Amino acid sequence: MESELLKKRLGESLSAHRKKAGYTQSELGEKLNYSDKSISKWERGDGLPDVGVIIALAQMYGVTTDELLGLSPAEKKAVEPTARRATKLLTFSGLIWLCASVIFIILVLFAPNMHNKWLCFVVALPINAAALCALFLKWRSYGWAFGALCAAIWTACVSVHLVFGIRNPLIVYAAGVLLQLAAFTVSGITLLHKQK
Repeated sequence: MESELLKKRLGESLSAHRKKAGYTQSELGEKLNYSDKSISKWERGDGLPDVGVIIALAQMYGVTTDELLGLSPAEKKAVEPTARRATKLLTFSGLIWLCASVIFIILVLFAPNMHNKWLCFVVALPINAAALCALFLKWRSYGWAFGALCAAIWTACVSVHLVFGIRNPLIVYAAGVLLQLAAFTVSGITLLHKQK
C-alpha cells in the first residue's frame, strides 16, 4: 500500500515538473528515448522510471532528485540514516573480509606447506555475522539482528567443525541446535515483553 502511495506521489511530481518545463508527454518521451505511453504510465503511478531516467529528468528540469521524487524534509531525514547504515554495514563487512584476505595471503607466503589456508574465510563468516548482529541490535532492527544471530550460530558450527577437523560433528551441531533454541526463546520472551 505504501509503495502505491509513493508511486502516485512520484507520478504527480513527474507530471507537475514536465508541465512546468512546457513539455508534452510525446516531446519528453522523444528526449528520453521512451514512448509517450511510458511517460504516461510513470505519471499515473503505474510504473517507475529507472534511476538513470530520474537523474536525467532532474538535470533537465534543474532540480535535485529529492525534489523530483517529491521527498519531504522529514522523508529526506529518514532516507539519510538508511544510507549511512548501509555504508557502515558494508564497511564492517569489508574490513572483516579484508582481514581474512590479508591473513590468507600471509599464510600463502609464509606457510606454503600449510593445508586448508582457505579456512580463514570460513572463520570470517561467523565473525561477519556477529558484527552485523551487533549493528542491527544497536539500530533496534531486531528481525535483522535475529537473522544475523542465526547465521553467526550456524557458520560458527561449520567453522568449528572444519577448523578442528572433528570427525563426529554431532556434538558441534547439537550445540548449534541448543544455541538456536536459546535464541528463539530469548527472542520470544523479548517480543512478549515488548507487547506488554
